[in-house]
Amino acid sequence: MTDLLYDLLGLAYWAAIVGGVAWWIWSIRKARRPKARTPRDEAELAGLRAAIDRDRRATAARPGP
Repeated sequence: MTDLLYDLLGLAYWAAIVGGVAWWIWSIRKARRPKARTPRDEAELAGLRAAIDRDRRATAARPGP
């Protein structure tokens, strides 16, 4: 009976290790996956692009040395 218990504990131990490694690999792959852009993200990006363009125009119009 104790042999069966030790076998089950060993199996649970290795299952936990394999599951942890699988979760670790999955989380790394998930972090590298590109995220979907929402309309709010698109609006924020458009605002940032407009600010960059305004800054470039202002810098170009400034007299240089």
